[in-house]
Amino acid sequence: MTIDIRRTEIELDAELCRRSLRHFTKEAWDILEPGRPLVWGWPLDALTEHLEATHRGDIKRLLVTIPPGSMKSLSTRVFAPVWRWLWQPRSRFIGASYSHSLALRDNRRAKMLLESDWFRDRFPNVQLDQNRAANEDFGNNKTGWMKATSVGGVGTGERGDQFIIDDPHNVSEGESEVKRRTALNWFHETVPSRLNDLEKDSIVIIMQRIHQEDVAQAAIELGYDHLLIPMHYDPDRKYYLSTGWRDPRTVEGQLMWEARFSSDAVARLEEALGPYAAAAQLEQSPVPREGGLLDVDEVTLIEKLPQKLDLVWARGWDLAGTQGKGAFTVGVLMAYDVDTRNVYIVDVRRKRLNPNGVRQLMRTTAEQDAEMFDDATRVRIIYPKDPGQAGKAQAIDIGDDLTGYVTRAEAQSGDKETRAEPFAAHIGGGKVFCLNRAWTKAYLEELRFFPKGKYKDQVDATASAYNELLRITRKKKSTLLMVDSERQRNPANVQWR
Repeated sequence: MTIDIRRTEIELDAELCRRSLRHFTKEAWDILEPGRPLVWGWPLDALTEHLEATHRGDIKRLLVTIPPGSMKSLSTRVFAPVWRWLWQPRSRFIGASYSHSLALRDNRRAKMLLESDWFRDRFPNVQLDQNRAANEDFGNNKTGWMKATSVGGVGTGERGDQFIIDDPHNVSEGESEVKRRTALNWFHETVPSRLNDLEKDSIVIIMQRIHQEDVAQAAIELGYDHLLIPMHYDPDRKYYLSTGWRDPRTVEGQLMWEARFSSDAVARLEEALGPYAAAAQLEQSPVPREGGLLDVDEVTLIEKLPQKLDLVWARGWDLAGTQGKGAFTVGVLMAYDVDTRNVYIVDVRRKRLNPNGVRQLMRTTAEQDAEMFDDATRVRIIYPKDPGQAGKAQAIDIGDDLTGYVTRAEAQSGDKETRAEPFAAHIGGGKVFCLNRAWTKAYLEELRFFPKGKYKDQVDATASAYNELLRITRKKKSTLLMVDSERQRNPANVQWR
C-alpha cells in the first residue's frame, strides 16, 4: 500500500487548524499577506484565546480594547469566522464598522481565504456559494454566510449567530457628541435584535478607545468580558474576564509587543497623536479634552530661570508608602517671584517607594536643594500630616529626619481639587513657567488630565508647594507693611538687613 505523505501532512495540518484558531491564523497568514512576515506575540495569543471562547459559546459578550495596528480586524473579522466554519459551517456572521468600505474589505479577505488553493486542499467540504458571492453578503455551501454593514445599518433583515463590531467610531469624529450618540443608540437598540438567539449567540466588540463616552464604555457598563491590552503595562488597571486571564507583563510601563511596537516607534506615535489621542488609542484610557481644572496650555516652558529674581522657594511633597503599585511619592520644587508674581516649576521628584524609601528620598532631596544655595533654610519643605496617631507619628519621624531644614507638616483639608484651585487660578493668569526637563512632559500631562486622570500625586505636591508660597509671601508682605509704617513714624527704629 502506497502512503501519500503529502496528503497525510495536509490532513494533519487541517486537523490542527480545526482545533486551534491560533494555528489556523499562523497557517493562513501567507494566503492573505504573502511576503509579509507574521510577527506573533502574546497579545495575539490572548486575542485568539478569547475569540475561540466566543465561538465555542463560553463567552457571550466580549469587548477587546487594543491599540491600532494589532491585527485586530484580520483576526476578528476574517480568520475567526472562517475558522468557525471548519467545524460549524452553518454559522452566520454580521460584521460592522464605522465605514461600510472597511466592512467590505474584511469580507473580501474572508472570500479570498475561502477560495484559496490552501483552503480547498485542507477543507474541501466548505466552499463558496456561487449563488451568494457578493462582497457585501457572501455564503458557503453549508448555508453559512457573512454580511458586511456599517454602524447604523442592519435595521431589518437577517439575523446572525455572532455580531462583530470592529471600530464602531471614526477617530476623526470622536469629539462629535451627535456621531457618538448615533453609534451608541445603534449599539443599544439595533445590535441585540440582530442575533438569532439572545441567550446563546455572541456579540464581539474590538476597538481602540476614542472617548470616555464611546461604545466600549457602554459595553463595560453592560458587564461585557473586557480584554484590555494597553500599550504600556499599568498594574493598577482592572480586568473583567470570566476566563481569569491576566496581562503577562509585570513591570510598570512595559510595552505590550516590543517586536511589533518598539520604544522609538511608540514615542514617535505618541508625539504624532498628542496626549489626548495617545491616552485613548494607545493606553485605552480616554480623558476629557476640555473642562480640566488646570489649563496647561497657559504654562510657559523655559530652559533656565531668569536672573536677579526675588524668589521665595518651597518644595511640596505628596507621600505614598506602597512600593511597586498605587500612588507615587512626589516632591515638587517651586519658586515665587514676589515682584512679578511669576511662579516657576523648577524640579520634580517622582518615585514609588516603601515608607523607608520615602524618608530617604526626602532627606536626599533636601540635601541637594540646600547645596544649590549653600543654605539649608532657603527651601521650605511642606509635607502632609495624615489624621490619626499613625499620621502624627510619621510626621514626627520625617521632621526628625529633616532636622536643620525649614519644614512644616500640614494637616490635609478638603479634596485634591479644592487644594489645587488656587494654583489653577494662577495658571489662568499666564504667570506659571516650567523648566523643560526630562520630567516635564509627564508632569504637564498629569496636570492636563486632572482631576479625571488616573494619577493626582504631582498635582497634590504642586498645590502644597504653591499654597505654602502663598502663605509665606502673604506673611512677608504683611511684615513689610508693618515695617514701612514703623519707618514712617520713627525711621531710626527700623533695623534693615
